[in-house]
Amino acid sequence: MVKNRRLHNRALLSILLGLCVLISAQASRAQQLMLGESLTLTLRSAHTQHDYQALDLSALRAWAHIDDSQQNNERIRLRLTPYSSGTFDIPPLRAGGLVIEPQRITVTPNPTIDIHWQPPKQQAWQGEWVSWRIQVHAQDSGLPLTLDSTQTENVVFSSQPIAQHLGDDKRAEFVLTQALNQIGTHSLARPLLVVQNRQGGRWFFYPPPHTISVRPLPSYLPADIGVGHYQLEVKRPFWLSQGELQHHTLTLSATNSNQRPDPRTWLQHPSGFEWLTPQRDTSQTLNTQGIVLRQTLSQPFRPPHIDWGIYPPIRLTLFNPDTGLLEDQTWPAQPYLVLPFWLQLIVYLIGLLALFAAIRGLLNILRRLGHRLILHYRVKQAQGDPLAIWQAYQSWGVTLGLGEQPTHQTWLSAYQRRFGENPALQHLFNQLDQARYAKTDAKTDANNTKPLKP
Repeated sequence: MVKNRRLHNRALLSILLGLCVLISAQASRAQQLMLGESLTLTLRSAHTQHDYQALDLSALRAWAHIDDSQQNNERIRLRLTPYSSGTFDIPPLRAGGLVIEPQRITVTPNPTIDIHWQPPKQQAWQGEWVSWRIQVHAQDSGLPLTLDSTQTENVVFSSQPIAQHLGDDKRAEFVLTQALNQIGTHSLARPLLVVQNRQGGRWFFYPPPHTISVRPLPSYLPADIGVGHYQLEVKRPFWLSQGELQHHTLTLSATNSNQRPDPRTWLQHPSGFEWLTPQRDTSQTLNTQGIVLRQTLSQPFRPPHIDWGIYPPIRLTLFNPDTGLLEDQTWPAQPYLVLPFWLQLIVYLIGLLALFAAIRGLLNILRRLGHRLILHYRVKQAQGDPLAIWQAYQSWGVTLGLGEQPTHQTWLSAYQRRFGENPALQHLFNQLDQARYAKTDAKTDANNTKPLKP
């Protein structure tokens, strides 16, 4: 009886210990991460590589990026990096001898880094570039930010921000662009933001997967048609020196276009000129809209004789990926004039003299206007005093070049010889003369007079 009781107690103790171990195991399988941190799973079996090929990880890829680059014949390490904060479950997974135990992952927001992922559009044309835009707000302005990519084929990006604002915090923007050369539905390359934190470690941030449908171009389009957004600028000189080397400059900027049209095919040369071999310079940059291809074409030529003519217009036919239609960009026709160099110098000199004369005439007008304003002010300040009014007009006459005139009559005669008859001004001076004999009446009339325009 005692022996049975001891066996019963031992069995009960074993059950309790088993429950404790199970609870402890379940607690160990519940993990907590901060967004930017990763979880590592180590897989082993008798046939590790073979079993891993059969392992279905789609349930994990739905909420985390999986990096399986660290693997060999004996073991495989999976680094799981969640796309966002939240609670996620790892279901039980098995393939051959490989087993992943179920567990729950809780991902908390990162208080230091806030990221806005702007994915590309969902449809594009063959030959087009599409872009990811990544806007980062870091509470700590001293944290280094770098960009990487999950793929590198047909992908262009800058590891450093293309736009950045620093203050108490840091706001940065990155761009990753990818060329779409294959028709069909594809999973795009994704950006990877790496942040060096204050603890000496690194945070990794991935956006969720993004697929895109690539459509073929219409069959009626030529193979070298430009697909994207283009901007054309042409500089053609108006003044041409006879026999001297001149240049046309044509600049084409293409945004998110994989086609590179040859600008030389657009030039229609005026006849009679000597055209030399053009020089072309190509550069590629990134901006907030994506990849920008810039081509500059310098076309040298010599005009052999005096001529007056018209540069022909330049027409550029492109395919707009937003509307799916062909569009024409036309640079209008422009005139040109070919003269000998010495004749051009004469024309420039005449132009400078004309400009000088115009400026001088404008200054004279402004000076006369200023003197008239002074006259108006002094007449108003005279308050009808004949002597003060006469002195104001006498000073004004000096600025007009009439000289110092001793009397009203000589002043008026000099004014009318230069500017013609002015009955109103003659009447005013008659009033000033009469003011010597009727001072009171003259004062009243003078208060109602205004300066006259010469």
